Amino acid sequence: MLEIKNLSFAYKNRKIIDDLTIKFYDGINFVVGKNGSGKSTLLKIMSLVLPMDAGDVILNGISIYDKEKYREKISYIPQEFNAFQKFTVNEFLNIVCKEKNADYSMIPYYIEKCKLKDYEKMLVGELSGGFKKRLLVAASLISEPELIIADEPTAGLDSDFREEFNNMLKGIISDNKELIVIYSSHIEDDIWNPENIRLKLWTRKP
Repeated sequence: MLEIKNLSFAYKNRKIIDDLTIKFYDGINFVVGKNGSGKSTLLKIMSLVLPMDAGDVILNGISIYDKEKYREKISYIPQEFNAFQKFTVNEFLNIVCKEKNADYSMIPYYIEKCKLKDYEKMLVGELSGGFKKRLLVAASLISEPELIIADEPTAGLDSDFREEFNNMLKGIISDNKELIVIYSSHIEDDIWNPENIRLKLWTRKP
């Protein structure tokens, strides 16, 4: 379980998140809201990309303030991915394994799982947006995290790629019963199970 307690965050004296308390459970957890409502801010805080002003985030008993232990348990899929463009898919996943101290022997498994077998020698910069998202999922799974944080993962994809990506993610969640996935989106078609909407955020007035 991921528990957020009394989390607050402001930017330039504007309150983006105010005293938020909520729990997220095993499986898919949707965070929905329009652009500018604070979805990405919240997910970046969970991912240690942004510091919060107050509160706590606790993942299976580990506080976000214990940064090293917390970081080992999470993987983050950002909206945009413009790094490692001159590395091949296989080279990039090897780098991820080194950084995460993960098992290199699992790379072929996740390449196959995320349907990247025909692309493993291609440069990351040559991949389409849809295949980059597949690659980020493979990279996020290699370290066997307890939590995957996906920030608008289908942004910029056409409807076919969105459906394919979401079906792939459904299969991964089905295979990993204890995995927590927090998935933010403003696209209605992404919400394949409305019962799993855990949080709705609204755009705040300045």
